[in-house]
Amino acid sequence: MLEKIKFWTIQGRMGLSIQYNLLVALFPDKVINKKDLSNAIQQFKKQAKPSKNDACQMLTKLYLKKDEDPRWIIKPRFDVEERRLNSLFWMSPDQINAYGKYNDIVIIDTTSKTNQFDMILMLVIVVDNNFRNLIVAAAIIEDETEATFSWLLQELKNSCDVTPITLYSDADLALISAVKKNYLETHHFHCIFHIELNLRKKLKGKLHDQFEPFHAKFLAMRNSLCPKKFETEWKKLINEFLACKQYLMKVLYPCKNSWVSFAINRNFTAGIQSTQRVEVTNRIVKEKLNRSSCLTDVVGEIQRIFDQQSKKAIISECKNEIPTRGIPSIMDEYFPNLDKILREYLTPQILQKQRDQMAQSLCYDTVLIEDWKPLLGITDDSYQQEIAREDDYDQPQSLFSLLVENIPYNNILQVWKVTRHRGQKSEPQYIVLLNDGSHLCTCLWLINRGVICRHFFRVMSYSANAQFHISLIPQRWYNNNKYNFEQHEKNILVSFHIGENELGDESEHPLSQLSFQHLMNFRQMSNVVQVQGPKQKYGFGMGYAKKALDLTIRTDKVDEFVDQVKCFIENTKAELSEQQENMISMHIGDPLKVQHKGRQPNRYKSYGKPQRKKSKHIQDITNITNKNCEEVVESQVDKKEKGIVKSPR
Repeated sequence: MLEKIKFWTIQGRMGLSIQYNLLVALFPDKVINKKDLSNAIQQFKKQAKPSKNDACQMLTKLYLKKDEDPRWIIKPRFDVEERRLNSLFWMSPDQINAYGKYNDIVIIDTTSKTNQFDMILMLVIVVDNNFRNLIVAAAIIEDETEATFSWLLQELKNSCDVTPITLYSDADLALISAVKKNYLETHHFHCIFHIELNLRKKLKGKLHDQFEPFHAKFLAMRNSLCPKKFETEWKKLINEFLACKQYLMKVLYPCKNSWVSFAINRNFTAGIQSTQRVEVTNRIVKEKLNRSSCLTDVVGEIQRIFDQQSKKAIISECKNEIPTRGIPSIMDEYFPNLDKILREYLTPQILQKQRDQMAQSLCYDTVLIEDWKPLLGITDDSYQQEIAREDDYDQPQSLFSLLVENIPYNNILQVWKVTRHRGQKSEPQYIVLLNDGSHLCTCLWLINRGVICRHFFRVMSYSANAQFHISLIPQRWYNNNKYNFEQHEKNILVSFHIGENELGDESEHPLSQLSFQHLMNFRQMSNVVQVQGPKQKYGFGMGYAKKALDLTIRTDKVDEFVDQVKCFIENTKAELSEQQENMISMHIGDPLKVQHKGRQPNRYKSYGKPQRKKSKHIQDITNITNKNCEEVVESQVDKKEKGIVKSPR
């Protein structure tokens, strides 16, 4: 029975009531005393929680893992004088591999109330090829200063020798400054949700009833697709709401390219607008961790969540490989060959998103625009909805003039206009077919999300110039066994005419005719995910090792070669062992508990504590009362002596 209680308490984190019900059901013949059960639970909690040297125990466990696998990254920071742990950054080998693959989109956020020292937990999240969250790095820090963030970002950069292409975070000024100094080429975007909260927090008290009109005009300005229109609307907003001028000019305007639509939509973000993904992960972490958790529990919980995330991705890929047979769908009827290629390359989540776009393409009409030059003169849009433009499904995300501004006009083969079927209310989208085999659409789905849009598949049904190839989709969405595939071995499906034949007219051309150069220039991201993790370094080194071994065999110098390798191995082991012994043998003190602003939650003064302020207040009242009584008595005595006071009858 005690073993079960111990397991439920430590591993399951079950409370008294749940354990009591389970024990009553498992042992109906025994009497379970709730008081005894509560005492047992508290004893097991004390045993599981290290009373002293929490930081030292945590570092010891981490360095033992590093001894088993040297690829672990463990970077602590210490207070040298007091020999205390201040901060810790760590990554497991699997996390390093994941970050090497999916460093194009990184989301960073901090959370508190996860350990007994009130240290801040910082998580680094990426989006994998299954469109799922992955924790690729974590850190516990004592403050949120620019110096601390710079240290963390630099360690993250050194882990795989790569920098993120796109980074999302809240509008923390210290983090913004650290990103600018360490990641010069990274597009740093701010969470639109936090911007919304800050607007209400900072400006609603100043504007009162005028806040809602201000908010509507701010969103209209933010949703503008033209930089010139944005500047014009910004000046109008400042002049109309002067009370907001200081906040808008000092806080938002200097980083405008981090939150306006025309700057964000031209980059690959996988449809992300906020830090919601990392907020969800924070909630999962806090289900197991609280203010009483030790640092060892924090590290273990982060690794447990990462392992679960990795297993889910493997299960999804295994399910996708199982052949299934069901009711004929739109894919089987209109896109059988395309769907076969997509199933081979894409992960299940992205495959479903791509299938949705292909199915929805049948709900649109398209027409060829012979003279598209007048579209270049449209430099404004009339979008006035009080929501973010990205949340409106059928709204264009780019002006046609901005879409083709860097493309020579003689490279444009055709321009098609796509609208909702039978005149349903929607804004038209424009598809530009280019001579390098690529295409661009004003919805920017291929650019921003890496998925071919429904508008292109509709045009593909009518135009022989609309050519499909799997390499149009970024390789970050491919199955793991399809990274860096040989493109010249694949075929291209073109001229998919649904109207003329039931299944379409398909023809094949070699990939050498296509380059997709215009698309790559507009996308501003590498089409091939360059994995720079330990596996690639291992392969790189193994190539030279094999070459050296071949030469030693030819020259009959195997013994000399082996002696040199043994010498290198022994020296490296000694170096690693010395570093580890120095770290473990040093007595590391626990971090100082960080005192945050405000009263701690669920914290009340005990009955035995002296209530200083209250006692002082009561004493003051008593003194005043006594003083008043003495004055009244003296007054009555004086009046009696003068014969003024009436004697009682």
